[in-house]
Amino acid sequence: MINLSLITAGIMSFIICMILIPVLILISNKFHWFDEIDARKIHTGNISRLAGVAIFYSMLIGLILSLFLLNRSSVQIDIPPYRIAAFIAAFFIIHMIGLIDDFRNIKPRYKFLIQIAAALLVMIPGRTFSLLHIPFLNMTLNIGPLGYILTAVWLIGACNAVNLIDGMDGLSGGITAIAALCLALTAVAMGNILTAIISFALFGSIIGFLVFNFPPAKIFMGDSGSLFIGFALASLPLFEINYHSDMTLIISVSILFIPVMDTLTSMLRRLRRGQSPFHPDREHLHHKLMDRHFSTNQILLTIYSVSCILCLSIVFWSFTGMVWIINGTITLWVVLILLSLMLEKHHAEKNENN
Repeated sequence: MINLSLITAGIMSFIICMILIPVLILISNKFHWFDEIDARKIHTGNISRLAGVAIFYSMLIGLILSLFLLNRSSVQIDIPPYRIAAFIAAFFIIHMIGLIDDFRNIKPRYKFLIQIAAALLVMIPGRTFSLLHIPFLNMTLNIGPLGYILTAVWLIGACNAVNLIDGMDGLSGGITAIAALCLALTAVAMGNILTAIISFALFGSIIGFLVFNFPPAKIFMGDSGSLFIGFALASLPLFEINYHSDMTLIISVSILFIPVMDTLTSMLRRLRRGQSPFHPDREHLHHKLMDRHFSTNQILLTIYSVSCILCLSIVFWSFTGMVWIINGTITLWVVLILLSLMLEKHHAEKNENN
């Protein structure tokens, strides 16, 4: 019955998303609800940005149907209802603030305050990074109350990182689909059944969206989708921790490493120039690869491949428990950071010469 619930979550979310998106495209065309075109964006033409609505509600419906099947079985899930309600409420808040922002540009400080409120909903039931694994030393560090600060920074930072990398057809959707599948498989290995069901539901809805978002895109996920997906993927590793809780942060960072690394690199670049770290520009990872004459498909293949390698390492570790895999994953983080800095330096030098 557990396997049926997992399959139902993914397939139903996929089907429902596939049904909803054409409807949203028609509605957007009728009311002219299109993504604005500016110098930083790659696309041209009138394209809807409301796919986040389909992603969120298809995931939610797929989850409800799966839980209905699970409830009819003898499987017991020992998770307090208030925790489930808190996470779903946080997801809804993030989705809605993104949807409102898709129509009216909300001031950053207001978005930030609402994101803090959503993060608090996740943390109030005690879901924080209180234990940290120290790579290579095979030690666990208990950071106590500091875990609340670290968790809030991670949740808010990760959801905005996914939002910021959503700048090319198929890019954000592909990265997050890989991350959702990785999280689902990792949850299965750890016996975190409800986390697995939610992750499979999210994976199915993102795949349904990608059918319409691969180049040339017919619809974008918008802030309502990117913020929700980023927040969901950042918080789900905290939802249900049965064991290996000291590895939770490593799992979380690994599945979203590309968006997080790109965002941190962008913020450091802006600070170095004396700009606000949130100043928009056209120098994200995909822009740099475009400037190096990568085609759209080559960029997607490159970034997908790196994401797959990182996620596969987490999946293999979750099924085997071999610590050397985690050490190898951290080493890969370092290699990717160095490559990113080299690319950033080359890009800056090229701009200076021009």
